Amino acid sequence: MDITKSIIHKKNSMITSPYISIIVPVYNCESYLAKCIDSILNQTFGNFELILINDGSTDNSANICALYQKVDYRIILLSQKNEGVSSARNHGIAVSKGEWLCFVDSDDYVESNYLEVLSCNGSLKNVDFSLCGYTKDFSSNESKIYTFDNEYKTGEVSQIINQAEKNNIINSPVCKLFNSKIVKDNNITFDKNTNYGEDHLFVISYLSFVSGIMVSLKTPYHYMDYGTISLTKKKTNSDRYIYYVNALTVLYQHLLQSNYRCKDVNVDNIITPHLIMCVTKIIQEDKGIRKKYNEYMALRKLAKCYTPSLPLATTQKLLYLMFSNVGVIGFCCSYILCNVRNLLKKN
Repeated sequence: MDITKSIIHKKNSMITSPYISIIVPVYNCESYLAKCIDSILNQTFGNFELILINDGSTDNSANICALYQKVDYRIILLSQKNEGVSSARNHGIAVSKGEWLCFVDSDDYVESNYLEVLSCNGSLKNVDFSLCGYTKDFSSNESKIYTFDNEYKTGEVSQIINQAEKNNIINSPVCKLFNSKIVKDNNITFDKNTNYGEDHLFVISYLSFVSGIMVSLKTPYHYMDYGTISLTKKKTNSDRYIYYVNALTVLYQHLLQSNYRCKDVNVDNIITPHLIMCVTKIIQEDKGIRKKYNEYMALRKLAKCYTPSLPLATTQKLLYLMFSNVGVIGFCCSYILCNVRNLLKKN
């Protein structure tokens, strides 16, 4: 744990109005927390506040947070009973004072230029959303880069969204800056009703209010894959997957209708892989799904009823799976289509 620089920073300067609020939910991450906090406090761009939300940790995480708070005035420590990562992030948003919101997971870390890259060293203009790439580090010491293929102009919102979805950048709140006023004025929060895909839903909700986006090809955020269940890797059930597909579809519908800059977003190419991924997860995690296999033949009749929430091309792909000789996969596609359709009818 390196707190020397924090002590020096505390003695020599004070920040009354932070440019960025960094929100870090903390839950039982004592092994990784110090590295995360040190990487944030070591930023080349220092005009920020660091909000740590202890979400009912039962290990030494809360004590580590308290120690750092004593030596760096930029740290705000909040505590709550264990309510999950969405509740913790919403808590951080509520007390934040920065012009921009930035999210970091407590088991990840960032390079020293992270905030400098995202904020153009504190000089963002004519944009309300800033993104960069990230590096996924594995416990095997291997890594994989996720970034954009091209540079974009700030007004090319549809193109940026398509690229960010394709490269798995937009499905998380990390490696981004969100305009705090937009988030708070429009009551954009993390959905506490689900523990799958809530990060993605938050970002898509925010995009309805975006007019300009800045993109950096750099990858100063390090997403750590330790091979364990972390803040964003919680086992769930089929109802959660169905909820996610439904919510994602509705949000993208709203995005296309409310923000003309997003008219060229390719919803078909976006929804399809997420839907197929949910089918795969249901097969892997829900043993009871096989007991319902006998319902498959009856549910195939749904193929004649197009799901109005999905583009025709997407529906055709799903129908192909349903009528193919794919057993449980076909049933699961039918099962999800049925539930998404019923949920949409209720809305």
